[in-house]
Amino acid sequence: MSVQTLLSNNQIREWAKVFYEKDTISLGANDFELALRDYSFLKSKERFSNNFEDLHWFEFSQPALYSKSLENYINYLTYVLLIRIFKTQTFEVSDLEKYLTDQIIGYLTHNNGTSVELKELYNYWQNTFNVLSTIVEQSKDYKRLSANTSAYFSTSTLDNFRIDIPLIAWNDPSEIDCFLFLPYNERRPNWYSIPCVYKLYRYFSQHNIIIKNLKIFWFDVSSKIVKPVYEQVPMTPNVAEMVARYSNIEPFPYENIFDSSNPKYYNKTPLNIILK
Repeated sequence: MSVQTLLSNNQIREWAKVFYEKDTISLGANDFELALRDYSFLKSKERFSNNFEDLHWFEFSQPALYSKSLENYINYLTYVLLIRIFKTQTFEVSDLEKYLTDQIIGYLTHNNGTSVELKELYNYWQNTFNVLSTIVEQSKDYKRLSANTSAYFSTSTLDNFRIDIPLIAWNDPSEIDCFLFLPYNERRPNWYSIPCVYKLYRYFSQHNIIIKNLKIFWFDVSSKIVKPVYEQVPMTPNVAEMVARYSNIEPFPYENIFDSSNPKYYNKTPLNIILK
């Protein structure tokens, strides 16, 4: 790995210590969702790299996880810059551009041993800038913002989990919009197939707060063109029914409703009917 890329990775890890220093004990969203598939995954230090294509949440503090391809890396860096913008409440375009282009040059030099044309580099930055500016502009529709919110929950296995939320925004404190930046690989999943989403709804409900809209930006980490797909999920009676049904999911063999062997999965109205 080039010195430049190594320094970048170290810098991101330092940012992570500052941004998420409040909790180094709880497991994360990806941990919980992997545990739903197989609880033994939690024992493996390589669980994220071994199940990379099944991860629904970015791992901020693990840049090496996204160094397998330029496509992965550019999408990850865009996510990192979004988190940094909202955490620091600064949007210095020249600094952001320099950071991104330096990392791309370092990555390509290390992995390919070749330089990158200025036009190509500019296109990479322009794609990322469009994403950053679009999301920042959307956040200006709100009176209040918070980039320091995490949802906590425990399971019957006595494990503690934490879901870090990139941004919540509101005009009325009893109702919030929740911004999520979620990765996928080529095939975008349905929002309701992401188990931790139900935990978010439940967490805020327990604090008498309604998630009025779930604003999901889906990042295709298999594409060098960073252009997340935007999906807005408003709170409706159908969504409320799904949250009530699935918010208590736990790792096998407890409440894993995404396992078709669980009779609870079949004793309820099918999802395709609820979502009509």
